[in-house]
Amino acid sequence: MSRKAIIILVIVVVVIIIGVVGFLIYKKSKDKKAEQAAKDAALLQAQLNANPNMPQQQKAGILEQLAMLAEQIRAAKGGDQGQPNPYPQGFPGLGGPWNPNPSGPGTPVAPYGFPLKTGSSGNYVANLQNAINKTCNTKLVPDGKFGPLTANAAKSCFGSPVVSWELYRSYGLA
Repeated sequence: MSRKAIIILVIVVVVIIIGVVGFLIYKKSKDKKAEQAAKDAALLQAQLNANPNMPQQQKAGILEQLAMLAEQIRAAKGGDQGQPNPYPQGFPGLGGPWNPNPSGPGTPVAPYGFPLKTGSSGNYVANLQNAINKTCNTKLVPDGKFGPLTANAAKSCFGSPVVSWELYRSYGLA
């Protein structure tokens, strides 16, 4: 083997090793973020459980934080890549058509993340994509990412590229 070939081979091996080490560091960082988000979520959940009579506005703020942490955990664990959501039922008080509302109990309010539009992601988007597929006979991949294809399909199917909570509910998605 020539000297040039040996040098090229060594460089390729070094690049591969650097890539593997970089990936392992990245993966460990994601795992630590997911672990910290889970701990934070457990603390917030304990706050909710310890004080069931807390003011509605405070409760709504905690539930919003829990929703964001659940999304962080899902993303860190690969939820955006076809992996199952680690919290498919969500946290108590989330995922349904009613959330605690400072305006008064039982008043419908949009959950965190509405209106759905380009850049939105999560379970609400995946449900919307499935509804668009069924209602308008399209073939969107229900990946939970509201991109240009979903926006165009929503516009042609529902008349708007932005989906409000009211429109979402009107199609029986909540």
